[in-house]
Amino acid sequence: AKVLEIQEQDGSVPAVLSTPAVEGRYPVTLVLNSNPSEADVEPHSPADHIVLVMGLRPSPVGEEPAHCVDSNGNSCTKMNPEFLGPFYLLSQRAMLVDKTLIGLRMDDIFAAINGLCRRPDADCTGVTGQASGSYGIVLLYAALLDPRFMHIAVDHSLASYRSVVDTNLHRGVSESILPGALLHFDLPDVVAALGKRVTVTHPIAADGEIIPSKAH
Repeated sequence: AKVLEIQEQDGSVPAVLSTPAVEGRYPVTLVLNSNPSEADVEPHSPADHIVLVMGLRPSPVGEEPAHCVDSNGNSCTKMNPEFLGPFYLLSQRAMLVDKTLIGLRMDDIFAAINGLCRRPDADCTGVTGQASGSYGIVLLYAALLDPRFMHIAVDHSLASYRSVVDTNLHRGVSESILPGALLHFDLPDVVAALGKRVTVTHPIAADGEIIPSKAH
């Protein structure tokens, strides 16, 4: 496995790339992990696949809340990390300039796939992907827009935007929100549109609790 950084226009994201030892053309597997390491490659690295384990912007996790203080001068790290999530403030700032974390992170995915598909040993006719939590939501949208994804698996990701509206107390949903989306569709509609191309396990409500559900 090779530790590397994927360069973006306004930064870079950490990644680990594993390629088969034998020359040939191999299908691509993308695994999203906030802090990728060589140890993360092994469970996802069959001998007949190219595997990229990568983080998404901003990365690494954990810096953003420290840059905020409330009207009393208290650090935001004392106010919101459990419920609002580590990137709540950044999500709000992105929306002010008509961007979202989901959109920025989708750009990371597309850049990574495009880079892999330029490799002579990569067969991108059937890319597979895996992600958890807020990364799972990003992967859902990326697979919907990019037909190169043959199948994705997401787990412990937000089940619906409706649950955000119907729940008084949220836990870390800011990274999964698209402003105005619920006026037109909900996350189950995205899953339905992907059909057999997606497997969803352990979906969660906006309060962070797992919703009893069979994989589908």
